[in-house]
Amino acid sequence: MIEWVKEHLAGRLILHPRAERALSKAEYSEVGMVYRALLILANEYRDSRMASARTRLFGMCSPNMA
Repeated sequence: MIEWVKEHLAGRLILHPRAERALSKAEYSEVGMVYRALLILANEYRDSRMASARTRLFGMCSPNMA
């Protein structure tokens, strides 16, 4: 699973070493659900966080700032 993340989600999701250890030791009854959760983190969640960061950044550069 760790190699799958590195191969398919490179540049979008980085696993913390502790998360890598947990993934390698865990036994999942629904592996597909884990992959879907990783995809959501790498796509929808990341995109929403990036949009939020852009909004804050551009908001600070607004000419209307006092």
